Amino acid sequence: MTKDISPEETVKPAGKPRIEYLDLIKGAGIMLVIIFHCPSESPRNILDGVVTTFFMQIFFVLSGIMLSLTGESGISLKQSFIKKVKGLLLPYLYFSIADTIICILRYLATGKTAELPAILRIYTYQFFSFQGISVLWFLSALFLAEVIFSLCLRAGNSLPVKEDEARNTKVYLRYTLPFILSLVVGFFGVYLIGLIEHRDLFLNLSIVADRGISADEIKDYRWWGYGWVHSIARGMVMTVFVCAGYYGALLWKWIKNLSLPLQFKGYSAVLLELGFSLVLTATHLLIYRENGRVNSAFCIFGSSALLYYLMGITSTAAALFLARSIWGLLRVPPLAFILRIFTYFGKNSLIVMATHLDWYLVLAAYKLLLLLPFFPPERGHFNGTEALLRLLILIGVLLLEIPIITVFRMFKKHSR
Repeated sequence: MTKDISPEETVKPAGKPRIEYLDLIKGAGIMLVIIFHCPSESPRNILDGVVTTFFMQIFFVLSGIMLSLTGESGISLKQSFIKKVKGLLLPYLYFSIADTIICILRYLATGKTAELPAILRIYTYQFFSFQGISVLWFLSALFLAEVIFSLCLRAGNSLPVKEDEARNTKVYLRYTLPFILSLVVGFFGVYLIGLIEHRDLFLNLSIVADRGISADEIKDYRWWGYGWVHSIARGMVMTVFVCAGYYGALLWKWIKNLSLPLQFKGYSAVLLELGFSLVLTATHLLIYRENGRVNSAFCIFGSSALLYYLMGITSTAAALFLARSIWGLLRVPPLAFILRIFTYFGKNSLIVMATHLDWYLVLAAYKLLLLLPFFPPERGHFNGTEALLRLLILIGVLLLEIPIITVFRMFKKHSR
């Protein structure tokens, strides 16, 4: 029989709640990120296209869920901002510094010192414009999205309501206004991205959505304006996912408190959640066929921003139902050990996200594969399937991450 895991059951005496099936989702999500960043011997296939429709959006939705469970609306704006600075902005700072140091060491070690000034100019631009050095765009975007959503929540809480009005009116407005504001902010962010991605609408810059910026272009002050506006607009876009997670958690709590005539427990609940997951997954794939390729980092939304949002939300809901059902079925030895692997990397997903690519762990795992007999370097290709190659690189990266995570955990807790 399975036991439902409620937020109350997972609150630690010392602090914040820890819902392990959410860590399971984050663990699976960060593994998909690593797999997507693996060296590929073939062009990106349809599987890669499907993965980009949800593997980053999930983290923003889960962030909204955690804001709901930790009582975001019940703390002051100052407290909320300090939490976000400590949890996201400081990691953005010190991971950026670490990435820069590693980059300098790499160029010095390879004797490419002539290229170093140009690379450092790009890194400086990416850091101060909040574009983020490589994968660190995620931290700056999440910080902005959480701050914007917190402001939307405070707007609802600060609504003046006359004493003679029904209390339910104030409660209704407090719930609906932040939701509406978040949607308006998100779609305005999409509109703003559309404006600045056209060369004639933003200081006559020639902008390509999925192309990086060159060192020479940084010398033009207009690119700094573009970088700041693009970063803020991207944070506005991602606010909708944070909002979806926040209100999704409230909706789930409300549903659980309903006195329904038909109750599902144990394996019947597991099967029901699996069914929901399959339906939502099928819905997501149908939307993907209609909307096409997306990329949250470069703000590529496919044919429709609405479908982009629906893909991210339906896929996260499918992952939540699937994770809950898997958690109920596999929490027995030795299958529980597999879940612990996922939850371990889920709890440390921020560290893995920031280090797997720019600390050259993916490259190191790939180079180690060259030493294996079934991957002779003189042949120049992998003697096997693309899926097996990525799986072996994933395993290698995760093993390399363990000592890095251990060192980080010795000094401070960085999991979210």
